[in-house]
Amino acid sequence: MTRDDIETSASPIRWPSILLGAWLILAPFILGYPGVAATWNDVLVGIAVIAIAFAASYAPEVRWLNTALGAWLIIAPWVIGYAFARATWNDVIVGILVVVFSLAPGVERTGGRREVRV
Repeated sequence: MTRDDIETSASPIRWPSILLGAWLILAPFILGYPGVAATWNDVLVGIAVIAIAFAASYAPEVRWLNTALGAWLIIAPWVIGYAFARATWNDVIVGILVVVFSLAPGVERTGGRREVRV
């Protein structure tokens, strides 16, 4: 594997999604969610967002799964019935960001050139 292979193996545009997934995993503990449902929802969705973001670095078409997860985060507080405002606001804001970053095309660097991967 050459240095160029390493640089082109992962698209940097996916890092925001990975960081958002990590935040989802940590948020219930940092923000002190009182409910089990909101906690498990954020932890499980966070793990899925990270996994899909890594997969999308190699197969960009799977990033649409994160679009669906972001949409789920936006509506989850009302579907599941969160009783905690911080959890609701966190999921809505992070959900919007996950959707936005999942819709952004990846950028691949090949031999010093940058190519957009849709």
